[in-house]
Amino acid sequence: MAWGRVDDNLAFHPKVMQAGNEAMGLWIRSLSWCAQQLTDGHVPDGIIHAFGGRELSHRLVDAGLWHQVDGGFEFNDWHDYQPTRESVMAEREAARSRMARVRANKRVSSLDVRANIDRSSDEVRLPHPIPSHPSTPKGVESTKRARRLPEDFSITPEMSAWAQGSVPGMDIKSATEQFMDYWHSAGGANARKLDWEKAWKVWMRRDYIKTPAGQRTVPGVPQPPTKAQLEAQMCSKHYGYPLPCDRCARGDD
Repeated sequence: MAWGRVDDNLAFHPKVMQAGNEAMGLWIRSLSWCAQQLTDGHVPDGIIHAFGGRELSHRLVDAGLWHQVDGGFEFNDWHDYQPTRESVMAEREAARSRMARVRANKRVSSLDVRANIDRSSDEVRLPHPIPSHPSTPKGVESTKRARRLPEDFSITPEMSAWAQGSVPGMDIKSATEQFMDYWHSAGGANARKLDWEKAWKVWMRRDYIKTPAGQRTVPGVPQPPTKAQLEAQMCSKHYGYPLPCDRCARGDD
């Protein structure tokens, strides 16, 4: 990957201020493209058209940042500030040579180690082989095994307290029933969990995010009536009149 260099004083340079933000957008994109393609600052007309158009290009020329050439435009003083194609290619070739030497040295070292296996000194050999796994103290379970959701899974007081603070107003009883139905019917390795309480919390958080705020009930806070409840309180004969209806009482049609 080649890099294009941008001076930290670029933002308020007089030439940049004269060119304006739109033209500088063309300038910076063209800089990136030239660095990638190793064109030594040449921006062909096709790229000019794709990035912003000739009007912006002429703004850069007027500001003294570019000059026009056959087939496109070029950055002023590219070779003074940016890596040239020749220098980038030379660095890449040098890097390939270094990596080739490193790989060759690794192969030689590996062969030396294998060849010396039978002639190693006893003084540097370990008296006992290193165990592949540390031993587990007697009576301590080595790993926590994943298991299916227990049939008697239920909401503990601690889980209920967590829900009040983390998913307030959510119907955790109904959500837990859905949680249990889903995982009791699921199959495969994913149906086994190390910690079902954590899995339950993840489920509750996801349901909470998906539940519209108006469908959550906050303990102690009265909820606004639903549309059906409001309609049940209105007179079916005289629109807009609540029950008991005054017009019905007067005998109005």
